[in-house]
Amino acid sequence: MCCCGLEDLVEKEEEEEEEEEEEEEEEEEEEEEEEEEEEEEEEEEEEEEEEEEEEEEEEEEEEEEGEEKNTHTHMKSFSDPVFFRAGAPKSSA
Repeated sequence: MCCCGLEDLVEKEEEEEEEEEEEEEEEEEEEEEEEEEEEEEEEEEEEEEEEEEEEEEEEEEEEEEGEEKNTHTHMKSFSDPVFFRAGAPKSSA
């Protein structure tokens, strides 16, 4: 009788230890997954920030180019033949 009871206790203890190990492994896996998710989120945020910075730089460059073009086209409009044609009377002969 004594031996059977001890064997049962040992089996229960081993099962409990296995369950605890499994739970610990699951917790570790969950922690690793959370860390990976956090890293991915951080990477995404960094990428978004970089994209925003690039867009801002592009907008600034476009604005600068636009200002240059505006001054250039303004000066050019007076020498443009279309400008002169628009004001000239058409002869109907």
